Amino acid sequence: MLNQHRKYGMVTPTVTLSRHGSIDSDAAKSLMQFLKKSGAKGAFIAGSTGNTPMLSLSEHKELIKQYLAYAKDEHLATFVGIGRDSIDETIRMGKYSIELGADKLVIVTPYYLKEDQRQMHAYYSELLSKLDSEVLIYNIPSLTGNNIEAETVAKLAEENSNLEGIKSTNTDFDQFQKLIYYTDTDFLIFQGYDHLLLPSLELGASGGVCGTTNFTDIAEKLYQSYNRKEYTKCIKLHKQLSSIYHILEPYEFPAVYNAMFYKIIKKAAISDEPDLFGNISKKEISFLSKKLSSLL
Repeated sequence: MLNQHRKYGMVTPTVTLSRHGSIDSDAAKSLMQFLKKSGAKGAFIAGSTGNTPMLSLSEHKELIKQYLAYAKDEHLATFVGIGRDSIDETIRMGKYSIELGADKLVIVTPYYLKEDQRQMHAYYSELLSKLDSEVLIYNIPSLTGNNIEAETVAKLAEENSNLEGIKSTNTDFDQFQKLIYYTDTDFLIFQGYDHLLLPSLELGASGGVCGTTNFTDIAEKLYQSYNRKEYTKCIKLHKQLSSIYHILEPYEFPAVYNAMFYKIIKKAAISDEPDLFGNISKKEISFLSKKLSSLL
């Protein structure tokens, strides 16, 4: 461990569970119950795994309202994704989430249009000044087309006391190291890729925000084993987690995570599964669940 940041634990980027255009409340409650039982410390509501960029403003608000309530019922910390296309809508979504009792807000970087670091700094400075809450940056350049550099994150953290951390879903380990070294050790740094969780903990990460935690507790077990210095067990769990991640990687995201939750946790019959599975066929869902069963 090179430079340990404040330990936090595992946070689940929750799938958005839907039937016929509406939130599947029963499934959402089951998800939160599973997270509590598995050892997750928090739920990241309305992130990429939640298919949030595809939601309308009203759908986004309803998702936050219901999921936040279900998470609180299970005493999970709530991280709420509020990023929208405009600064005004993002601020409104943030204030709405604060009123509902969100513990922390998460703001994805601007997407679609290319932004330089000066623009990125200005964007977050404006939002941080308008939101009376603890905030985390969400960096996922593979989906947004924009990358906020470690130097910019460190500068923002120095200037804004309410910037508490970052979720870094980025395979660039040079940048991840810089995040660790350029920010204060009280700054939360989460790894977003399941298969990079163990090496990130070795560098000093606070924990992970990993998609597979929607249907398996392997990432939580890895985090706990690492803290107990059970390194042989960590390697075994790391291999399991990496295998699961790479088995799912070729399939449509985030639909494959929805499918695995319903199949593995809800044990829903194929005919009863919801309508957000994209191009994943029933045959593929059955194949994947059987393939994963030997690893779970």
